[in-house]
Amino acid sequence: MALSIIPRLNYKYTFSDVVKSVSGLFKKKWNIDDLKLMFQADEVFFSNHARTGMRMAFNSLGLEKNATIGLMGFNCLTVMNAIKSAGYNMLFVDVTDDFQLDMVDFYAKVDKMDALVINHMFGIPNASVIEIRERYPQLPIVEDCAHSFMTKLNDKLTGSFGDIAVFSYGRGKFPSVGDGGFVIINNKDYRAAFVRQYKALRTMTLHDEVKNIVLGILLSFLRFPFLYKNIALRMFKGMDNKKDIVGKYSTKERGCCKSSLNLFLSKLKRREQMLAKQKKNGEVLKSVISESVMAFKGDYNYFMLPVYLEKRDDFIRYCYDNGVEVGKHFSKTIQWAKSFGYVEGDCPGAEKIADHIVTLPCHYAYNVKKLLNLL
Repeated sequence: MALSIIPRLNYKYTFSDVVKSVSGLFKKKWNIDDLKLMFQADEVFFSNHARTGMRMAFNSLGLEKNATIGLMGFNCLTVMNAIKSAGYNMLFVDVTDDFQLDMVDFYAKVDKMDALVINHMFGIPNASVIEIRERYPQLPIVEDCAHSFMTKLNDKLTGSFGDIAVFSYGRGKFPSVGDGGFVIINNKDYRAAFVRQYKALRTMTLHDEVKNIVLGILLSFLRFPFLYKNIALRMFKGMDNKKDIVGKYSTKERGCCKSSLNLFLSKLKRREQMLAKQKKNGEVLKSVISESVMAFKGDYNYFMLPVYLEKRDDFIRYCYDNGVEVGKHFSKTIQWAKSFGYVEGDCPGAEKIADHIVTLPCHYAYNVKKLLNLL
């Protein structure tokens, strides 16, 4: 058994990253013209988490109390929590093997929903947003682009199709920065309602900012392969069910995290190089295990490489024993959904994915050589 293990998520936080984060505390203005140009946006709204922006997005749509929002049956807990925090009900729609909305199931349920959130899961473009936008132009759509920064669909960046788009650059995302996310509003009908909420957000305190930086240093340090295998991984697994130690599901809403924003804008200058490395890693892995890769298509950012395995626990243990961590991202999705009213059997495609998915790391800070040797 290996004495160390390569982490699957990118929590790398270098000395240069720390310097950029600290210097952000003293800034009052940032040049975001490059980001606005990317999305042809007049404004970009930054907050402490993408989930903050997502909750505000839902509450900007002008929906009636107890309205129903449709969402993919295979999903992230933070999306479900954001809908609940907004005060709305959920209607789960099935998912195909390539992480698209099951359009047969969608058409059967669309009359029961007042809005829809579409995820570009693992960075894979969800092309169903185009068909839905064309056939139901009045249905409000929120794009969840937490995984899909720089993914393209029909030569347009994801986040360009829905009424509102929500992005994340939190720890482990692309690019991995720290606490933070941003929102782009494509439908100006929802701008005023969003801005009212945005202006009401409490400012990040100096304590919040320092905590963000210190946590970044600590989590990066604990992910050195030897420490991660022998201390951190066991500690995280032992505590995670009892306490959300890294704030993955925190509902504390704040405005822009200045330390993270400064680092994000710095990394934005190297986005093409990081994307190229990430895509190369993903394409190499995909070519080696093509028989197990889910049949997705599109120009995506390879945030992760999802594969379908019948005996996934054996494979995960095999990789762990040989010094590589792989995961089963969102495999608890059905368990989460049940706490929000999901009835087992309603989304069989999502249930199947949850039972068999394995996610392989291929992010820009990852060296895939050791993983390739195991495949």
